[in-house]
Amino acid sequence: DNEAPGSFNYSFGCGRLDSFSESLHALLRKPYDRKEHKELIEEANLHKPITRERNLRGHSKTYFTQKLGLSYMDHYP
Repeated sequence: DNEAPGSFNYSFGCGRLDSFSESLHALLRKPYDRKEHKELIEEANLHKPITRERNLRGHSKTYFTQKLGLSYMDHYP
């Protein structure tokens, strides 16, 4: 191993990057898009209605409650 101390080896299996890492690296090499960033931030901060499920004689019904759930950013600040 000729790795620097503290470095992380991304190789997987036979020395090739796994497909997730390859996809992630390809995505991170793309140019920054402010419009997309703004849309993603808004989506991450969105509070959606809480859903519940009620079992009714052999089938279930999903319905929305009056309460709003936590956003993605509330779960992972």
